[in-house]
Parts: sequence; structure tokens; C-alpha cells
Amino acid sequence: MIAAVNYGLIENCHVGEGEINVTSSTAVRLEIDIGGLVGLHLGRIENCTNWATINTDITTSHYILLLVGGIASTVEGANSQIINCTNYGEINAYAIGKGSWNKEIAVGGICGCNSTNSKVDNSANLASVNSTVELLKNNNTAFSFAGGV
Repeated sequence: MIAAVNYGLIENCHVGEGEINVTSSTAVRLEIDIGGLVGLHLGRIENCTNWATINTDITTSHYILLLVGGIASTVEGANSQIINCTNYGEINAYAIGKGSWNKEIAVGGICGCNSTNSKVDNSANLASVNSTVELLKNNNTAFSFAGGV
């Protein structure tokens, strides 16, 4: 990973083979952003690649929002862009919900969440994207979204 939060320009950067592993077991509210290059992206990423595998194993009895992307977890803001980027790294997002709070997972080969007015252009995902939420209590609500790009 190159940056947790990016407000500027990341250009011609390449994350090689390896693994990004995030594991958590807690009773507190969790909001987790994981990307191959960047977590939260508010700038411009151009001509970059990710080859690293991303794995999450999250257990919580509280609310969770898990956003995972091969390039960035979230692309946010009117001028935010991902251009000419490719993800080659497999993504495996897994969460277990024990409590009665919502569990939300959004996973994508390029980004987990692309907000209004931001842009992903001429980019490709060439790896598998897997998203699983396991509920251990009947009154849980889960949302699991997965997309190739």
C-alpha cells in the first residue's frame, strides 16, 4: 500500500506480489478502508497496478462498514480519478456478524465505492473478487456488494 489517504497525484506506481492481510475481532464499531495502493482516495491515480492479494477476516458484534478495492477502497470527491490502472491481485473480503448491528461490505476489483462525480476510466480488473458475510444472529442485516471494477 502506498498511502492510507491520498489527496494528490499518484502516478506510475506498482505494488508487486505479496499480501495485504487485515484481521480484527472486536465488539466496537468498525469502518475499514483497504486498497491495493490507497485506502481513501480524493485525488488522482494514473498508470498504476496492483499485484498483491488482499484478504480480510473481520469478526464483530457491532456495526461494520468494510470497503475494499484492488486500487483504492473509496474514490470520493468531484475531482477524484483513477485512470489507466489495472488490478491483478485477488480480493477476499470476509466478515462475521455476531450482534444485531448491520454489516456492510463493498468490494471491487478497482474500487469498493465510487462516489458521485468521481471517475474511474480505462481501468481493468484481471483477478477474482470475493465477498462473504456470515451472520450468527437472526436479527442481523447484511449487505454484501461485489463488482469486477
